[in-house]
Amino acid sequence: MKHRSTNMNRASLFATTVALFGMTLGLRAQLVAGSVPVGYSMTTYSIHLEPLEDFTEAIAEFDVDCDGINDFQLLLDRNLPDIDFASHLFLISLVDSVNICADDMGSLCPAWNHAMLYSEGQPMPCTSPFALLPDTIVMVGDYVTFMCGGVAPQAADSAFIHYGKTSNGVQHQGWIQLSFNILSANAINPWADVYAATGWCSPTGLDHAEQEQAEFALYPNPSSGGRIKWTSAAPLQTIEVFDMLGQQVLNGLGGTSGVLDLSGKTGSFVVVGRSTNGSKRVERLVLN
Repeated sequence: MKHRSTNMNRASLFATTVALFGMTLGLRAQLVAGSVPVGYSMTTYSIHLEPLEDFTEAIAEFDVDCDGINDFQLLLDRNLPDIDFASHLFLISLVDSVNICADDMGSLCPAWNHAMLYSEGQPMPCTSPFALLPDTIVMVGDYVTFMCGGVAPQAADSAFIHYGKTSNGVQHQGWIQLSFNILSANAINPWADVYAATGWCSPTGLDHAEQEQAEFALYPNPSSGGRIKWTSAAPLQTIEVFDMLGQQVLNGLGGTSGVLDLSGKTGSFVVVGRSTNGSKRVERLVLN
């Protein structure tokens, strides 16, 4: 199995897709970690995240079904001070048609839902207390969160995450394979790698979703003030802001520009802009 690289300072992404032709697999068919169902394809990636300094993050986005639109974002932060210098690894869905197999943490701390991790060869039913949730942000790894440590693992070697995506009225299922170790201590940098994912690319193609991810910007970012301007190339329907415990701190109407009033707040936040055509953009905001 591929091992992590130690000499990369920022995220890198390369993808290769191999298709297997036949009947497509519906959501009810059995998904097995590491196997590629007939009619599906496997895309391999060289995605490596490794923030080298405290209070920084690394981000990569990737497409699983060859439609030219990134479906997921992987975000790794290192020693953020908001929650006792914790490190977190998040898997973020970028389109509304994607669900991730996760447990609904509800009122537990932190409030982020947590992905179910499978090992190679393991059947991947998404059963209670897990479900394919239409959640934008799912926590994959968690290191030293005050009062909440151990809710998500600190490390995983070649784990698989189960996702579902609706395309042309049909819900498909697939998996994402990744490894991570976010134990940021001594000489160890937190890191995460994405190796592969299954999708349903084919020579006849998939109807490309007629949606473009809204180009979304926040400024100034980082900021020492509480009023943050945002702009979007495509109209947004809503703007949501979450703190690092997963609690929503702001929910407002969209448009193509506006101001987020976060006066009196400090720390790191996740800002989610939802476009009118269903796509999303997710950005990290830091208020000093």
